[in-house]
Amino acid sequence: MLSLEVSSYFNAASAAVVGGLLLYQGVKGIVGVKDAIVDREVEEVREKVMEIAREVQDINFREIHTTSSGRDKVRIEIYLQVDSGMSVGKAHEVAHEVERMIRQRLKGIVVHCVIHVEPYGSHREGD
Repeated sequence: MLSLEVSSYFNAASAAVVGGLLLYQGVKGIVGVKDAIVDREVEEVREKVMEIAREVQDINFREIHTTSSGRDKVRIEIYLQVDSGMSVGKAHEVAHEVERMIRQRLKGIVVHCVIHVEPYGSHREGD
């Protein structure tokens, strides 16, 4: 009625205000759930895993990836390097020990932990 009585621009102005509010709420909603839908590196967890790495003898942590997509639950992927003379069974035991230490110290935070074991020198930069 206002557009008929006052000005025909009132409809356009009303539509612009409503459109702006809808756009604002949409952006606000996306920003609000960003941490739940976008993986991110978890530096605090990475530092704790590095502390554990310094305690374990005869291994080298080549790569550590810690990701979280919200709710304080973290996924860890680790690439360990061991002596090429170490048996597969012993390397497997070492990987389980590292995983046990991580799960124990980061109890309730780590939901998934994958450890890849490879011999020293098997990975060259750029591969």
